[in-house]
Order: sequence, then structure tokens, then C-alpha cells
Amino acid sequence: MQNICAANSMAETSDQPSKPKISRRRAGIIILGIAVLIVTAILLTYWASPALSLFPEEKDTDGDGVPDGTDAFPAIASQWSDLDGDGFGDNLNGITPDRFPNEPTQWFDHDRDGYGDNPDGLNPDDFPADPTQWRDTDRDGYGDDPNGTDPDAFPLNSLEWRDSDGDMCGDNSDAYPNNPKYWWTGHATIFVQVVSTHDHLIAYGVYVNGHGSADGYMMPFASNITMIEFTYPCGVTNDIFMEITGESMGLEWDTTSFTVQLSVEPDMTYHVRLML
Repeated sequence: MQNICAANSMAETSDQPSKPKISRRRAGIIILGIAVLIVTAILLTYWASPALSLFPEEKDTDGDGVPDGTDAFPAIASQWSDLDGDGFGDNLNGITPDRFPNEPTQWFDHDRDGYGDNPDGLNPDDFPADPTQWRDTDRDGYGDDPNGTDPDAFPLNSLEWRDSDGDMCGDNSDAYPNNPKYWWTGHATIFVQVVSTHDHLIAYGVYVNGHGSADGYMMPFASNITMIEFTYPCGVTNDIFMEITGESMGLEWDTTSFTVQLSVEPDMTYHVRLML
């Protein structure tokens, strides 16, 4: 009897359906699908509203395409870079461009001559509104460039800047600024001309006439003239002082002309002054 019951019980148990088992492969596919859904949801959220995204976009206030964190000018759309850190943008087509993007002491160059307008910066422009001049070494207001506007004939002399007659004597100290052969000597107007001499030791001579010209016809010097002083260039006194006597000149004092010979430098302007 017991055997019959046991057999019946086993028969009933074998007739019940078994529970299905999930394989590891199927579980992996399910997990991967869930991950894809999560990523898709994040991307859709970012697309719909960047502010709600887990990875919000960096702010670009001026909309120039450069994030504020790396934009040197986050509020100016036309500027974004400042290599020298002077506060002026490197884009020449933008607002307040830097004409010297690699030089922090210069930024403006209104006359476009390559020299900055900042007088305290490197290589400043002494003439910021004149593209033909930029240096004024002697600070007299006239530029050093001989080919520029109002050039300084004496760039190292602040007292002179013009030499109208080209005699190397500035107009400010030249009593005859438009005549390269005449200078005022106090009591006489003299004519000075460099001439060749026959003396092989002296290459040049100075021919001095009083109130006359190169042809030698002139009035005689006054009898109270005792010495001739040679200076070169303008305003610089030489150590040569010629006493006017018959012996030193080789001529009588009351003659109408004479020649004084001395060594001179080629292309050097000599000034002569009569000493009373």
C-alpha cells in the first residue's frame, strides 16, 4: 500500500512544469539594452535643454565660438586672444586691435610706421601722427630722417635744425642763411672760397676777399684788422690764428687781396672771422 502511494506521488511531481532558467548571454543582452536606453535618454535631455544635461556646455557670452574660460575678451565678439597680455586684442579687424601683439608696452600705431604711440614703451614714435618721421634724437621737434617731413639738418644739435644754404652752419647762427659763401664777422663781410695751391704740402687754401667777389676786385680791408680766426665747422673754433702782417701774408698790408694758406679737411666748411 505504501509503495502504491509513493509511486502516485512521484507521478504527480513529474507531471508539474519546471521553472525556466535565464542564461548569462541573455542577461548580458538585457543589461546592454538598458545602458543604451540610459545614454539615449541623456543625449535627448542635452539636446532638448543643455542646462538640464549631466554635462552642460561651457558658457560663451559673446557668441564668438570661444568659451568664456579661454576667451581673453569674453564680452567682445571681435576679440578673443591677447598674446602679450596688454589688454588689447590680437585680431587687427576687431575692436581696439593690438598693432604690436608680441610687445606688451606698445599697442597703438596711428600713422602705421611701425613705431608705437606709447612714449614710455619700447621703440616709441616721437611723431605719432607723421609716418615719415619717428625719431628726434636732440628733442628739438624736427625728425632725424632726412627723407621725411621737416628733416633735422643737425639731428644731434638741439639749437639748429635748418641749413638753407648748405654751408653746414645752421640758420639760427648763420647771418646769411641763404648764401653759402658769406658770414657776418662783426665789421666786415668776407668771401671765402677753397682754392687749390701750388704748394705740394698744402692741398687747399682759403681765399679771403673783403666786400667783393671771387674775381679779386674789392675794397681793401680796414687798417684796424689785426687777425683772422678760422673756425670749423660752424661755431667750433680752430687753434689757427693768422696775424695780418706783411711777413705772414707775403703781401703788403694795404693791398686789395691776399691768400691765406692752411691745411683743411676735404668737404669741410670753414668759417673766417676778422678780428679787430
